[in-house]
Amino acid sequence: PTATQKATRGLRMFIRLVHAVQRSPGAAARLESLEKAAGAEQNEALLGMAGAVNRFVPPNVRLEQTRLAALISRTQRNMHAVVNLAGNALGHGLYPQASFFNHACRPNSVVSFLDSSLVVRTIAPIKAGEEVTIAYVELYAPRDVRRQQLQAKKGFHCECRR
Repeated sequence: PTATQKATRGLRMFIRLVHAVQRSPGAAARLESLEKAAGAEQNEALLGMAGAVNRFVPPNVRLEQTRLAALISRTQRNMHAVVNLAGNALGHGLYPQASFFNHACRPNSVVSFLDSSLVVRTIAPIKAGEEVTIAYVELYAPRDVRRQQLQAKKGFHCECRR
């Protein structure tokens, strides 16, 4: 997809997000509990996206621009790429409960999809009390590339030894 196609898809997704927040205070509260980038409310790119989104929704649905910028940041930081069994990207989805799984370069679980449901399956034994982990990036990439992707997309430096 071209940069314009990606931007258009992102804009449509965030317009749907605004409508969902207005429709469901519970969904809004769950989304607002997720991690966001530090300083998201002052980030020029996020504020610009929030302004663009607000131009495409009716005035009675618009969100305050800094709140919307923070919601966009939370969505970007916590969404999952949705792929089919062949590994083809189908889009992105926001699964708030799955956002609480931490990353590992040697994960003990993997994410897959069954229709529109996110499924987490273990790939290694997990002891009682042990953390369930998933990979946030493709593990076949070299460590330096994975670290760059995690810093850029998820906002943290990966300390995994692998």
